[in-house]
Amino acid sequence: MKQQFGKYIASLLIFGTNGVVVSFITLNTTAIIFYRTAIGSLFLLAVLLFQRRLPRFRVLKGQLLPVAVSGATLGLGWLFLFEAYRQIGVGTATLLYYLGPAMVLAAAPLLFSERITTARIVGILAAFAGMVLVNFQSLGSGQADGSAIVGVICGLASAFWYASMIVANKKITDIEGVERTFFQLVFAGLVVTAYALCSHKALWPVQTSELLPLLILCIVNTGLACYLYFSSMYLLPAQSVAVCGYIDPLSALVFATVFLDEPMGILQLFGALLILGGAAFGELYRRPHTKGEQV
Repeated sequence: MKQQFGKYIASLLIFGTNGVVVSFITLNTTAIIFYRTAIGSLFLLAVLLFQRRLPRFRVLKGQLLPVAVSGATLGLGWLFLFEAYRQIGVGTATLLYYLGPAMVLAAAPLLFSERITTARIVGILAAFAGMVLVNFQSLGSGQADGSAIVGVICGLASAFWYASMIVANKKITDIEGVERTFFQLVFAGLVVTAYALCSHKALWPVQTSELLPLLILCIVNTGLACYLYFSSMYLLPAQSVAVCGYIDPLSALVFATVFLDEPMGILQLFGALLILGGAAFGELYRRPHTKGEQV
């Protein structure tokens, strides 16, 4: 279990560098997501070929629905999130997106027969409060030409698809890590490609100076990170996935401060401590048993 937690936390830290890497890329967001899924899938296919294996499509028998849903909801979540960024600003959109873990926490007893612990409720509330403080200055900073209602709907939709992706991923069984992630990115890519075609979003050209950061984003931040993420998530309790998921936006804040010289104020620092403290409390705190109580 410790190994799976390690892989999960590592994936969140890699995802946290997305903002730094994307700052060197001028492509529109649809093109960025398209290349993430396409090149990420090819990278994982290359890994399988290096291991002298081919994707075993027969493993999808009986698993096609959760695999397809997991991949499709991943792509949909990214698309709605970036549209919410455009409409209502990064801060508000991010807060709405991270309602997803709270949805998973609420659904855990029904979908996974997990008992909700007080520690995890307190942990996720503290982490979300930290998210509010971290993004406080940018709340409501959406562009004037965007619709606030549409932006909020997109933000809530991104949270729903985020939660749906976590749920669907935990329904997948008997598919090994690299293959699992390969199939999920393929389905995510199909959704993004369909959106790009229907919305007539341009996918070209890629500037020469953007090739290296684009490859890093697609191979490391998507192929490798998604492998670590998906191969560990389904083995962890849904509530643990929900609470620890807030490490992703926290690390994004830290990396932006270190590498992009973005300022971190007192509120953001306090919010960061709340996120870390909430995640740690939700996972590490165990109520002491009273005498005679069954363990």
